[in-house]
Amino acid sequence: MRLKYKILLVLGGITMVMFATTKYPLLGIVLLALLFVFLQQKFKRGWVPTDKVIKRIEAFTPSRNYASEEGYQGELQGWLKSEFPKAKVENRTGSSRPDIAIGDIAIEVKGPTDDSAIDSLGTKCLKYTQYYNQLVFVLFDKRYSEDNFAEVMKGIKRHFPNVRVIVK
Repeated sequence: MRLKYKILLVLGGITMVMFATTKYPLLGIVLLALLFVFLQQKFKRGWVPTDKVIKRIEAFTPSRNYASEEGYQGELQGWLKSEFPKAKVENRTGSSRPDIAIGDIAIEVKGPTDDSAIDSLGTKCLKYTQYYNQLVFVLFDKRYSEDNFAEVMKGIKRHFPNVRVIVK
């Protein structure tokens, strides 16, 4: 369980005890119930440690270069499924559809990755971070300008700190 959720549970427990010992015990119970609903929604998809997923992606090497993203996506999906059986392909959430979803982590595959693919990362960040706590881009077969990549990465790091970019 993530540290911030453990902290929320502890604070919720303290809040309930504080209100239970005052003249407003019902308020403590309501606050704890709201906390429980919040945590239940967060863990609805299943919680998987992001670092574990990142390490697994970093260890992946495609068997060959593909002409389209689907080849990379299929091979990475199979690689991830061996350790994370609940990994799903193109799990639709709202109007957003990441290539792979594992728990609360959206994984977007790009390859061959050209400048237009790099330019689309910002839009993907805006969409996917509404539905997922973590977003990971996996870029295969670099065909983009380093200057364009650096500029986009600077903006992503500044505005989307929970987004990771892995270049293969």
